Amino acid sequence: MKWASVPLLAVVLSLTSGDRALSQLFQTPSQTPSRAPSPQPPSPRDQIRQRVNDNVLFLMGGQPGATFSQLAHDISVVVDDGKNLRVLPVVGGAAVQNVEDVVYLRSIDMALTTQEAMNHLKASGELGPHLEQQITYIATLFPNPLQILARSGAKSIKDLSGKKVNFNNKGSATAQFVPKIFKTLGVNVQQELFLAQGDALEKLRNGEIDATICSCPVPVLAFVNVKPDWVLRLVTVPFEKQIQALYLHATISIEDYPALIE
Repeated sequence: MKWASVPLLAVVLSLTSGDRALSQLFQTPSQTPSRAPSPQPPSPRDQIRQRVNDNVLFLMGGQPGATFSQLAHDISVVVDDGKNLRVLPVVGGAAVQNVEDVVYLRSIDMALTTQEAMNHLKASGELGPHLEQQITYIATLFPNPLQILARSGAKSIKDLSGKKVNFNNKGSATAQFVPKIFKTLGVNVQQELFLAQGDALEKLRNGEIDATICSCPVPVLAFVNVKPDWVLRLVTVPFEKQIQALYLHATISIEDYPALIE
């Protein structure tokens, strides 16, 4: 069985120019010595320090345990050749915060974000009117399907009207943008919660909430651990006209979640 969803695209960003500046100390003629001292050769310690810092890039990932954090770690392992390039993952915030960190935070060279976050920042102008002149895309990495895990009584996102719904960690792209998708589709929940998926899954099993959502790459680790006797299911998101301008259609198959999809 295939499951319709709303995917996002994750991208990597980088500064278009280096964020490190050099400064010079100017002296007045009276302060200038008659003969400039000969430059001292770098000490062995300075040489090692320079070599260690050459070709190091800092990659802003996500919150501890979140998808971006794991992905940043995976990237650092794959591209590290031990000599010419070293990528150091940094624990960070989420999609929108990561873009701001690339623009403003000291020493951050790259970050993970979503196409949705970029569209929002360009439209809002929060980081200035010409964001594309401050950062550049490196690569599109993967689709980000909207995955809604609910109690068995719900089959569609529209069945969650009047329900208690978790929208992932506060500050995440899911928390910031998915409630707007609900409202666009006319789905008004009773209560919005913002919990890590592991905590939300416990509340879902106990009947304290009705659904938990993650706009994340497949599979979500917490969802993989769901047992058939928990009577939970993934619900569909109709690909209606109101969201087609901003999102793509996607499917999730039994290979992704054998215990959740028939």
